[in-house]
Amino acid sequence: MAIKAIQQFQLRTVIGTEAKAKETLRLMEEAGYHGIELCSYMIKHMSLTIRAITRLAGMHQDLGTLKRVPEEAIAEAKSYGTKYIVITGMHHFDYSDKEAVDGLIADLNACGKRLKADGIELLYHNHNCEFRKIDGQTAYDRIIENTDPEYVNFEFDSYWPTEAGVNTVELMRRLGSRIKLYHINDR
Repeated sequence: MAIKAIQQFQLRTVIGTEAKAKETLRLMEEAGYHGIELCSYMIKHMSLTIRAITRLAGMHQDLGTLKRVPEEAIAEAKSYGTKYIVITGMHHFDYSDKEAVDGLIADLNACGKRLKADGIELLYHNHNCEFRKIDGQTAYDRIIENTDPEYVNFEFDSYWPTEAGVNTVELMRRLGSRIKLYHINDR
């Protein structure tokens, strides 16, 4: 059964105090939202520079953390009762670089395999940068084709491919059951 949830990032301006947070959560539930997708940088202490960078990037969890200390990310996900960890577009990453994208794919597969061993699923969240071309195909196509569905699936954000001129409905059909979360953007 699908649940309607909102990203913590989208609530950041309306939960500045405990009273505001309680009221916002009450209103969200009243509107039919029954979950919150957490952003790791919003629930951990991080330097102001890292917060600024990740706030601009909209990261849920960063791939570097999953590679370095997967146990911490797994424990954190389990402490919140979630079965998904979401990776989003990489900061300062060249999606037109074939070797870089292939390295990303290898990292996603390896991290997804590690997470699955502990009952957590790895999802990749797209933006528009993944629709740059490499040898006639988009980086996103390359990611879809070369990630193992057993270990890597998707939180699909339909705004960004639409902005990039991609047939979003066709892309969603192609992803099919690999779409585990659907991010509907407010733009």
